[in-house]
Formats: sequence, C-alpha cells, structure tokens
Amino acid sequence: MATQRYISTSFWDDPWITTLEPDEKYLYLYLLTNTLTNIAGVYQIALKRMIFDTGLQCEAVKETLKKFEKNEKAYYKSGYIILPNWPKHQRITERDNNRKGIDGILSCLPDEIFNLLIKYEYRYGYMKGLIEQRKTQKAPYKPLVSPSNYLDSDTDTDTDINLDAGAKSLSSENPEEDDIDFDTPTREQRCEKARKTWNTGAVNAGTSEYKLTLLNLGTEHPDKTKILNGLSIHSDDEIEQAIKQYQRLKADPKYKVFPDNFRFPGFLERGVDQYVETAKPAERCKIRGSTPDIPQRDDHYIPPVVTDKEWKEADKLITELTKKKKFGQKAGATT
Repeated sequence: MATQRYISTSFWDDPWITTLEPDEKYLYLYLLTNTLTNIAGVYQIALKRMIFDTGLQCEAVKETLKKFEKNEKAYYKSGYIILPNWPKHQRITERDNNRKGIDGILSCLPDEIFNLLIKYEYRYGYMKGLIEQRKTQKAPYKPLVSPSNYLDSDTDTDTDINLDAGAKSLSSENPEEDDIDFDTPTREQRCEKARKTWNTGAVNAGTSEYKLTLLNLGTEHPDKTKILNGLSIHSDDEIEQAIKQYQRLKADPKYKVFPDNFRFPGFLERGVDQYVETAKPAERCKIRGSTPDIPQRDDHYIPPVVTDKEWKEADKLITELTKKKKFGQKAGATT
C-alpha cells in the first residue's frame, strides 16, 4: 500500500512559496512528497533520481537546490536531503510514536550528516538528547528509511499519526543504487530531436522552421503546452515518422495535406496521429486523377546477364515480327 502524504492547503499561501517560480514550487513539493521521504525529513536520494522523477533539467535542479539552501529551506549534502523545518510541522510529544520514529532515524545518520543538522539548526525539540547519545554511540551507523504515513505542512491542530513509526533499517538495497534506466532522454532532449527532424525538412516542404527550444519557452507559453502534450502521447519514432511523412507529402504536388500550415508545436499535438504510417496519410491526401507513384529505383539492382545466343534469337524474333506487322500478318500465322 502506498504511503500517504497530507499537505495542508495553507502550503500555497506560505509567503516564501509565493515567491517561487512554478518549477521551483514543483521541486520543493517533490522533496516533501517523494517515495524516499520519512518522518524525520532527512533522507538519502540521488540527484539523478530527482531529475528523472520531476523531468527537470539537471542544471535547473542544481540551481534550485542552491536557492533552497540559501533560503534555509532545504539542503542537499552528500546524497542526503535535509528539511530543517520538517519536525516543526509535526505534532510530537515526549512519548509518542512520531518521536520514536524521528529518534530512530537521526540516531543512525552518519556523523557528517548529523553534524550538519546542528549546523543548519534542525528544528527538533529533542535534539539535545540525541547529541548526548551520539557521544556514546560508535560508528559505523546503519542508514535508515522510515516513511511516515502523514505529513502536515501546517502547525494547525490536525493530528499527525505515524503508523509505521519506529525506524526500519534499510536492507542491502542502497537508495543511491539505480534500478531505473536514467539514460532515458529528458523532455528537452526529446523535443530537440523532434525539432531537428522538423527543421531538416522544413525548407523543402515549405514549412517554417521552429527556432525556440523547450527551455526558451515560459511556463505559460501555449507552444510549450502543445509540445509537452505531443511528447506525452507519442513515442520518438512515431513523431519522427509522422514529421517526415507530412513534409514529404506536402512537398509533392500529387498530394494535398490538411491542414497545410502546421507549425511544429501544433503538429506534435494534433498532426502526429494523422501522419504516422498506420493512419495511411498517402491514401487520404492523394489528389484524384494524379499519376500513381512510381516505385523508386533500387540502386542495388543488378540486371541479368544476356548471352550472345540469346541476343541473336531475340534479334531474329524481332525481325520476324516486324515483317509480319508490315504485311498485316498476325504473329505466328503461316505465309
């Protein structure tokens, strides 16, 4: 069963949240709710996992994390995310399960990360006891992942109950080890591949080149919405196939494409379905009465070898047929 995360509606009214760009809000919300979070708000996660899950560019994620650190909202150090305000938004008493869960996680953090909690003023009321306990605890410390079932980003009177409280030790599986193919191209890379295909055939087809990259488009730009819609529905192979087919038919006078004024964003959203091979666009766009397509010559075709004997027999037959035609006789008739 999936772990639940409850975010207070006041999250969106927080003065700091309102200053963020949309992608920054998205990343911060991801840090609060991804599957590796726990009741302590201190957890291991790979940078490439953040990039893969959010679809954001690597540089964008790095710059946003720097901004979060500057604002003292989140820190990413040595593969760990630290959310210093997290405990402040939990209802914690001396003997409840939430405290047991947080204590269990923090007591098993590596010294480097535990010391960063002190440096970044991690807002946990029972931190002093853990510092004293740490003095008598011996390394190495076993990393922990203990998801909480509830998260409330507000300090209201809602009850936060951690049904999975008590730290659960991570097995031999390491959060830094990837079980996902992170070589999967990003949205930006996929867009660039499609845009390059479009621009390559644009001049010959009489379509306009598309100059903007996905990164150049603002969050609210209508072109960005169309491009992302197209990328989410179709595979790269389908997009490339449809673009080439559309531009080939548009450049051929024997065909009439519709609409004939597609721009790149609109084509990704609405045109791919019409021009993939399975849609049979050539049959649909063929102008009636036009000459049927002539199959392209196979450059690797090798004509058969004709012997001298065959040439003589052919010449003899041609001579005979010519004479019979001249005198109005049918081929094969007796003289």
